[in-house]
Amino acid sequence: MSVFLTVEFVFACVVSLTVNAVDVFPGAGPAGVADVKNHPFFATISWDWLYRGLVVPPFKPVGSHIDDAFHFDTEFTSRTPRGTVAACVSCYKVVVA
Repeated sequence: MSVFLTVEFVFACVVSLTVNAVDVFPGAGPAGVADVKNHPFFATISWDWLYRGLVVPPFKPVGSHIDDAFHFDTEFTSRTPRGTVAACVSCYKVVVA
């Protein structure tokens, strides 16, 4: 089954990435995250199963370390991040409940 994003949804995503106005972010409206969760693109997702960790990922890349970026093109991994705080994932303690 092919699911296509609507022009409106794509436009909202693009605008949210290029504008600093928080009110245009998808999910920032009066309905909150329900706007995103109810989009037809996500219709096949069981949000409850996802939350409980019962969804099996279709692809789980093998990594040797939590920071492993092997599957990302070096064109992107060699760049210095701009406009964000560059942080090492392994610098944070992961707590599994």
